[in-house]
Amino acid sequence: YTQIDHGIATTGAYLDSIGQENVSVSYLAKFSASGAIRWATLFGKTATGGIVRGGSNGPTTQTSVDANGNIYMSGGTNVSGFATSGAYQTTVGSNYFSKWSPTGSLIWSTYYMDSTNDSHIYRIAAARHGNLYLTGSTIDKGLATAGAYQTTTTDSTDGFISKFDSAGHRIGATYYGGSQDDNFSGIVLDSSENIFACGTTESSSGIASAGEFQTSLLGPYNEFMVKFDSNCHRLWGTYYERRGISSSISLDRQGHPFM
Repeated sequence: YTQIDHGIATTGAYLDSIGQENVSVSYLAKFSASGAIRWATLFGKTATGGIVRGGSNGPTTQTSVDANGNIYMSGGTNVSGFATSGAYQTTVGSNYFSKWSPTGSLIWSTYYMDSTNDSHIYRIAAARHGNLYLTGSTIDKGLATAGAYQTTTTDSTDGFISKFDSAGHRIGATYYGGSQDDNFSGIVLDSSENIFACGTTESSSGIASAGEFQTSLLGPYNEFMVKFDSNCHRLWGTYYERRGISSSISLDRQGHPFM
């Protein structure tokens, strides 16, 4: 994000100014492989000209790109002006995510989750052909879809994974966690859209599957890693280490996860 109103957006951008300095606003920029700017736009002005300020989650947090060069951007907010007409969620929520064309045109944008500041999208991952996966932490009671791996949450924070199609329609969502605080902070997809996610947990149950590398919580909090299929059904899960905090995950060409 930026607090500078001028000198960020390029000519013809979706939004070139918000008319005020020292206000946090999201921006998106595309560069060539040699480092030359292709285009850049601000994002966060309401249709009536009001200023959209980032919420305590922060403005823009993550981007991901599909095989067609479309860009997906997520961020935190608590004010109006981010959802497009007909979006999945048009009422103000604590987070938004949007889809942009390779040339910087806004395709769609939607809020996600309720308007409290205790639900966060921490990472996003776009599949090759445009399905979008979100992960983070939430206290939202109505997030999971029917038939999900975990449909209920406790009064503590749980991790979540949500899947949307390329048009911004939700396909599914699941909670993940136990009776204590849990969150996802990393996500990556393989070529079959299997989901690998990592995070941090304080829960002694609801994390690891039987027979995996580490099946018990060691200490007050542990890192963990889990694999889901493309329908958000768990294949396996494991704790890892003690007093660890995991923030990213990646795959090699053979599909081996690194955390």
